[in-house]
Amino acid sequence: MVNLNKLNTLLNNFIDSINMVEATILMTKEGYIITSIVKDLGEESIGGVTQIVRYISDVITFDPALSEERGIKELSTPEKLFIFRQVDPKIMFCVICNPLINGKIAKAYSEFVAKKIEQLLEDKDIPLEIPKMEPDEKEKEKGKEYVFKICVLGDPGVGKTTSIIQFAQSRFESEYKSTIGVSIIKNDLNIDGDTIHLQIWDIAGQERWAGMRRVYYAGSLGALLLYDVTRVQSFDNLEKWVNEFQTYTSSENPLLMIGNKIDLVQIRKISKEDGEKKASEFGIPYLETSAKTAENINRAYEELARSLIRKISEE
Repeated sequence: MVNLNKLNTLLNNFIDSINMVEATILMTKEGYIITSIVKDLGEESIGGVTQIVRYISDVITFDPALSEERGIKELSTPEKLFIFRQVDPKIMFCVICNPLINGKIAKAYSEFVAKKIEQLLEDKDIPLEIPKMEPDEKEKEKGKEYVFKICVLGDPGVGKTTSIIQFAQSRFESEYKSTIGVSIIKNDLNIDGDTIHLQIWDIAGQERWAGMRRVYYAGSLGALLLYDVTRVQSFDNLEKWVNEFQTYTSSENPLLMIGNKIDLVQIRKISKEDGEKKASEFGIPYLETSAKTAENINRAYEELARSLIRKISEE
């Protein structure tokens, strides 16, 4: 089994090293997404990952000869440039670029990264750095570097999106707008001198997106599990979210249960004691937050990141 942390780090370094690369996806012949790294998506592009995955599933074909030839294939549309490289008989590496990108450079970098992916699939210990197109003038000493894809889960309206916005942009949005399938936000943390790149997948809670959530979970290493302390049903549905996440990822992936909207003291219905008891039943940590006041929001992501680092160190 490929080390997802190393793979995500490699793909994140790739995206950071070359302008106009918008996403990378590693998928199986059957259409299962092993992992994906996507640049920050604006509001107009929310749900674009779904379209990309469906598009790739429709147009790519697995050819035994392609894995032997190690050839790079490309497909251009007015909106995107797709680059495909079969890294073994059953796995395809896909790079999605802005159509204005220099195609030769994009293909050269894609081939370079594809070879590193092959080595990771063979469980080889390799450097994960990708040379940047331009020298970084602000290069500075730093500790270890991690890339974690995490999910934020829970019923519609529990405050997943507003909590993420508060963490990433230090602001609160009072006007609720339901997530269209998935929204992806990147933010960095510095913990004990180490840099943690978080790719946060805001998973829509509506049932109409249930069929696509399996795709979104792929490659996730941990999750924040939210409920609204003023809504009993969102609390009762937590077990469904735990089971779904662990089914499509791993029961060993860290979870952090969060009681959100604690600023709504007068209409609160779920006590802190009830929340702690439920989290204890799941065998996971518990924390209470307010996306409106920002109470414990940063702490939630820091605690999950620390859990992920501990898990890696124990492997």
